[in-house]
Amino acid sequence: MIAPFVLILVLVLCTSTTCSSFHSKLLPTINAISSSSDSSTLLQATSGMNLWKTTTGKRSIAVIKEELLTLARKVNRGVNETPEEREKILDLFNELESNYGQKDTLSNPNLNAVWSLEYTTSNSMAGRKGFPRIGPILQIVNAKELKAENREVLRLWNLFKLGQRVTAELIPRSSTEVEVQFKRFTIGPISFPAPSSAKGTLDITYVDKDLRLSRGNKGNIFILTRYEDLPDSN
Repeated sequence: MIAPFVLILVLVLCTSTTCSSFHSKLLPTINAISSSSDSSTLLQATSGMNLWKTTTGKRSIAVIKEELLTLARKVNRGVNETPEEREKILDLFNELESNYGQKDTLSNPNLNAVWSLEYTTSNSMAGRKGFPRIGPILQIVNAKELKAENREVLRLWNLFKLGQRVTAELIPRSSTEVEVQFKRFTIGPISFPAPSSAKGTLDITYVDKDLRLSRGNKGNIFILTRYEDLPDSN
């Protein structure tokens, strides 16, 4: 049976003092498995081990991200969510943010990318009201040039599609927060300058190579995944 061998190998490799609690959990497991060839013994012995947690007791980033994105996609960016699902998403968002949030996201090279909106509490951004969105809702961020752009496609009366685009200037206010000054709106073939009052703030609390968490000035949260790299990025 390969499972006991794997557990013993992990025990041997994990020799530092930070693994002492891990040892105390693995030793009884190995003893239980070694005395039986029944596969159910492995399940019973490992059922309460919480091996997905870090040595500090926090759940790993990978586990939280998987739960968060699975639920976000299930509720279609929040359009079809129940109150219970919204509460669970907020809990997962807060868990990732509070345990792994960052203080210098604007200088993180991962920020420069094309991002796809997976979930938001914003009714207008998610498309909970008005015409439904088709395909991904994209946000292009170029922190080097302090520019951003949102793109989406709407379905109008199930008859035709209409593309929308808005460009913005980013004005840093801290190492994680920017003021977003919208510059130009484009709806189908029509383009016009945005009024000076069209602005807000965005606090980017977490970013890695494939996930970004943000908070808006109206209390909304945004969960985005990397869609593709910027065309001119290396």
